[in-house]
Amino acid sequence: MVNITSKVDAESTKEFGKISRILAFVAMILGIVGVIYFAVKWAVTHNPTIVYIMIYTAIFILGLIFFIILYVDAKKTVASNFVNDFIFDDDAFNVTTHKNGEVIGTRKIYYNEVSKIKETDLYVFIYVYKSGAYVLNKKDASKEDLTEVLNIINNGMKKQ
Repeated sequence: MVNITSKVDAESTKEFGKISRILAFVAMILGIVGVIYFAVKWAVTHNPTIVYIMIYTAIFILGLIFFIILYVDAKKTVASNFVNDFIFDDDAFNVTTHKNGEVIGTRKIYYNEVSKIKETDLYVFIYVYKSGAYVLNKKDASKEDLTEVLNIINNGMKKQ
């Protein structure tokens, strides 16, 4: 059994949402480039390209909205001061989540429920949902404990 307490901090939230922020940024760039291209084309050729301008404006606006939602969500998560207490056993792990020092939930997760593990230089993300993961900050655990946890989870995932 391994016990680890890990705080959800600004960096982990930033790392977790990295791909989504990149996609939102790409949509915004694509939208701007499309609007500029078709606006210039319309100005030069006087061909009716207003539909394309509207489409690319919509792409830009959707990317911007998605980017703002991600930003606000990340700020709320950090402001909530979430702390997760993990207890890793042989067949499952328990997570007790604290918000501002108060227990807000406990969940037992069997390793066959884990869909993937993503490890970065600073964090281990344990995905139980497609778009959600539990975050282990590597500095909150010893190297031996992290190795044991990863082995336990990987072995449990293989039993699916």
